Amino acid sequence: VSDQTKCIDEAHRVLKPGGNLIVSIPQRGLFYFFNPDNFKYYLPFIYRKIYYILRRKKPSKSIRFSKENDYHSQYNFKDISSLLNYKFEICRVYQGGLIIYPIAIWLNYFANVFHFNKRLLKAINYISNIEYRVNFGRFAYHLLVIAKKI
Repeated sequence: VSDQTKCIDEAHRVLKPGGNLIVSIPQRGLFYFFNPDNFKYYLPFIYRKIYYILRRKKPSKSIRFSKENDYHSQYNFKDISSLLNYKFEICRVYQGGLIIYPIAIWLNYFANVFHFNKRLLKAINYISNIEYRVNFGRFAYHLLVIAKKI
């Protein structure tokens, strides 16, 4: 979403009074740099190597990583709380997944390219879902907020 404030304003406009807003986003936790959508910003050297492996060519020098255009925002609870302030009352916060969860996301990205064993991928996703159920607090990879319209 390019403008988070407009998005929250629109959600507030269309929800009935007392309606619930569910926000599910990557959290800026312990392994935030592991987000596959932003990997190119945090570890560009490794990103270029992976790009070469997958596409069999080097990324062009004209590739510019613009945080304004294609950065996948990551939040912490304070960010979301201030964004929802005065429009929504936060009812529940859940912060799940730590390291296996983002690894499973990466493996799902690469599963089709490298033709992973489907049983192995299924097992990793199963373990990932177990880890996701553990509330890791501010260290977690994922943030889920349920808020009620005021």
